[in-house]
Amino acid sequence: MWATEPVKIVNPDPAWSEQGLKIIHQLRELLLPFKVTEIEHIGSTAIPNLSAKPIIDIMAKL
Repeated sequence: MWATEPVKIVNPDPAWSEQGLKIIHQLRELLLPFKVTEIEHIGSTAIPNLSAKPIIDIMAKL
């Protein structure tokens, strides 16, 4: 039982989209030497107007 903290769902935040784009931009620069070009903001924070856990999920494809 390692996940004991409560799950916190918050109201949608328009800044999530901007935060996701910022993270993607940073990751593109860092991962370019590894030929990673496809990076996406995924998960509930990527869906406009949806309450979610305030965690920006990012996925990259080789």
